[in-house]
This record gives sequence, C-alpha cells and structure tokens, in this order.
Amino acid sequence: MIVIAGLLISCIHNRKKINCCKMVSNRDMQIAISVKDIFSNRSANSFVIPTNTFFRTKMEEEYISPQSIQGRFQLKYFKRNINDLDSMINESLTKQRIVGEDANDCFGATKKYPIGTVAKVDYKKKHFYFVAINDVNECGKPIGQTIENVTVALTSIIDAILKIGHCDTLCIPLIGSGRAAIQGATRNSVYQMTVDGFIQSKDKVVNKLIISVNPKDYLSGVADLDRMEKYLDYRCEFE
Repeated sequence: MIVIAGLLISCIHNRKKINCCKMVSNRDMQIAISVKDIFSNRSANSFVIPTNTFFRTKMEEEYISPQSIQGRFQLKYFKRNINDLDSMINESLTKQRIVGEDANDCFGATKKYPIGTVAKVDYKKKHFYFVAINDVNECGKPIGQTIENVTVALTSIIDAILKIGHCDTLCIPLIGSGRAAIQGATRNSVYQMTVDGFIQSKDKVVNKLIISVNPKDYLSGVADLDRMEKYLDYRCEFE
C-alpha cells in the first residue's frame, strides 16, 4: 500500500501542467493557456477563426481543409448549411461598410478583402470573429505570407471586438502558425505577440483571454508550455 501510494503521489507530482491562468496586474483581465482543441474550451463565449482574404468557405478539393480551424468550425456548426454561413459573413462585412475588390478563383467570381478584415458571426449564443490572415491563389493555397500578417490580424481582432464585439471570454488559436504557414510565425513568437497585443491595449478588450494550443503542437514539442508560462508570468506581473 505504501509503495502504491508513493507511486500515485510521484505521478501527480511529476505530471506536466497543460493549462494555466494568470491575472494581469492592475487590470481586471485574465489570460489563460489551454492545451486542447479550440472548440473544446466550453467556457469561452467568443472564438477567433483565421480565414483567407476571399472569405471563401468552400471545402471541395480541400480549398478549406477540414483539419484547419475554419474547416473544423464549418463541419461542427454549418456542415449542411454552408450558404447560411456565407450570408452571415457577407452581412457582417456589409454592416461594417467594408467593400472588397473584384477577384476570381477556381470557383469563379468573388471579392477580395485586405489582410486583417474581420467578419463577426453570431451563432448558438456564441460569437465567431473571422479574420483574414492570408492571401491565397486561385486554388486556395496561401501566397505572399509575412509575419506582418499576424501583427495586422491581431490588431484588427482587438479593434473589431472594441467596435462590434463583446467583452467576454475569448478563445484564440496561435494564428498564422499552422496551415497558414507564415514564415517566422513560430508557435512561441505568435503566442508572445498575442499576449502583448491584448495586454498593451489601452482599452479592456476581454474579461478573459484563452490562448488555445493544439495538443499535437504540445506533444511534438514545437509549443514550449514552460516557456509560455514564464513569459505570461512576467508580462502579467510587470504590465
């Protein structure tokens, strides 16, 4: 019994933390790191969905990959009514008086919007902020990616929440570090940019920010959770 108890205590003690949450000093805002699929963060009211500058939702020939965050969102919420999603995106852009440029891709005529354009979709009492982070070619493949795309997208998300969004619990992925394949957008660098962007905002943007880390990135070691937590400790303490 003593041996078994010792083993259990040892396992608990040595088990790596996969979640942490800190309060930002002198500000009523929390920032959390969560190693789980973004849509498994059930405490979140709002989510960020990276997309392309065409705001295309087509999944044929993996124009939008089912493995991407946008693809998983569409399969979860709009699998049988993708036209409704297109209408909601267009309605949001129209309400904001954002006019795209005429363009074409493999599906025909479309509109192209600037990097950082945000469309807000409200569905099932949750809010989804689609942010254009990549230009794509006619087949939906990313082109001309730079780390500046991430900076612009993060700033645009914050501005959009302040203008048309909600100060609630927001879950955001490490945008640009996955299938967007943006040069220089490592998991750790995007994480730091995300933390800095929300902390440095002169206005309170969210009550709680959950930064979602893909479990595959954590298990493969490309996302260093210990380093992330140390950085969060420092930024929250000395904000």
